[in-house]
Amino acid sequence: MLCYAMGVAAMLCCVLVLVSWIAGGIDWRWREGNVEYRLGAGGEFLGVMRVLYPPEGRPRDGETLMGSQGGGVSDVSLGICTWYHVYIAAYFSPLPGDTYDEKKWTTYRRRIRDDYKAVRVDLLWLGVLLALPGLAALGIRTRQLFVERRLLRGVRCLKCGYDLRATPARCPECGTRS
Repeated sequence: MLCYAMGVAAMLCCVLVLVSWIAGGIDWRWREGNVEYRLGAGGEFLGVMRVLYPPEGRPRDGETLMGSQGGGVSDVSLGICTWYHVYIAAYFSPLPGDTYDEKKWTTYRRRIRDDYKAVRVDLLWLGVLLALPGLAALGIRTRQLFVERRLLRGVRCLKCGYDLRATPARCPECGTRS
């Protein structure tokens, strides 16, 4: 039963890949307060993302946004998926209408503007991994059927299943030659 469920999941991965290729990508977003959740698929990848928008990452009254800088905290590959943690830092000047000056860089207020945590899954490899147990079960069952048929070839009629040990040349039940 588990093999069938994994086979269905593998088929869903393939369908998701086809739909995202046809539609040019899938992107679902929902927001709860200052946290946004995203689920998307593009090509052969599925992405799940949590974005935190801290309230202190926005300009206060009278401040000027001087620039943003992104940085990757971590990027870990886990085989069929990759874990990302990226943040974007914003720099604010306390002076309204201020322009960027490299000499005043240390006076700017630095805050995390966006904090991304994401997992990107390779759907093709996931589909292959999910399909393997089902394919193995199919192969085992096919082999069992061939072995059973070979064992029964000389003992039972292949058409009706009658016991042919007494009359190995012809089935007395249906008349089939063996």
